[in-house]
Amino acid sequence: MKTVREKKEAAYEGFARNPLRPVIEKMAARIAEEYHPEEIILYGSQATGGAKPDSDIDLFVVKKTQENFFTRCSAVKRIVRELRGKIEVSPIVFTPEEVLLQLDRGNRFIQQILERGIQLYHDSNFWKGDLNRASKRGDSLFPQDWVRVAERDWQRVEKRLSEGDQEDAGFRLQQALEKYLKVFLLANNWELDKTHAISKLLDEAVKYKLQLKSFTDLCERVENYYLVDRDPATLDAAIPLEQVEQDFKEAHQFRAMLLETLTPKSEATSDAGK
Repeated sequence: MKTVREKKEAAYEGFARNPLRPVIEKMAARIAEEYHPEEIILYGSQATGGAKPDSDIDLFVVKKTQENFFTRCSAVKRIVRELRGKIEVSPIVFTPEEVLLQLDRGNRFIQQILERGIQLYHDSNFWKGDLNRASKRGDSLFPQDWVRVAERDWQRVEKRLSEGDQEDAGFRLQQALEKYLKVFLLANNWELDKTHAISKLLDEAVKYKLQLKSFTDLCERVENYYLVDRDPATLDAAIPLEQVEQDFKEAHQFRAMLLETLTPKSEATSDAGK
């Protein structure tokens, strides 16, 4: 297994070969000039050399500001709009205080960006010693954060089924299972991946708990609900209400098994069998 330093070096080697490097560096220079951030870091496939033609340019920006999160991200997008061409730019803009809070909560996604990302810009007046501390907490709260957002989707499944809206119920079920799988994987020190494919996430989860393999068929069915709700080509695809209800019933056992990994801090574990 590669060390953090080796992964960082590999990322810089990959970025050096990236044909979009001049464009990305020009974007960073424009953001630095017009937005005055403390830090700009490139992460994701564009940083590692694994980008596809349609891969986003993922930028992590640290900025001292009172603006809300959505205003910040929109500002960065607006600045690079004329430079990006047909390539999507996906910025995340955090304040230094927000970064520290996420590190303290054990947010491995932010930790990995800081450890392995490509530094495109750094304000020499900004001391980021605290931001470089990699949280080593054994009781990371980060999986608990994912539980909270997963529970919202889970509750929406129940509501949509009661309303007879099986299409949105199926979509919400896919969203919930994706997040519950990430909860399980993060609790097992998995490195967060941006994938939304629950079959792929299940393959990873089975490495830690073989019994989860019995839910392969469920995950493959539920994965299709994501497409039905998002792809216009599937508008005429009829999803039987009874099928979504049955999948939701089976998903209760799957959810309970995934949440067994967590400590009692999660309220979700106490009612997982409901």
